[in-house]
Amino acid sequence: MEKLQAMLRLMESDEFLLITKTKDQDGITYNRDMTDNHARRFCLQVYHHVKNGQETLNAFKQLFK
Repeated sequence: MEKLQAMLRLMESDEFLLITKTKDQDGITYNRDMTDNHARRFCLQVYHHVKNGQETLNAFKQLFK
């Protein structure tokens, strides 16, 4: 549950902007990448994280019935 809350706080801030790493002659560069593909990947990660958290919560509820 703490991970979920941290993830949601991160989404509310600007820090969740997707960072991509590219390597060239000058070294490694970090860029924000909000293309559809990366945004979709991020949203899917959040969705699966939330879904797993809900499944865990339901399992604990069943355990303590």
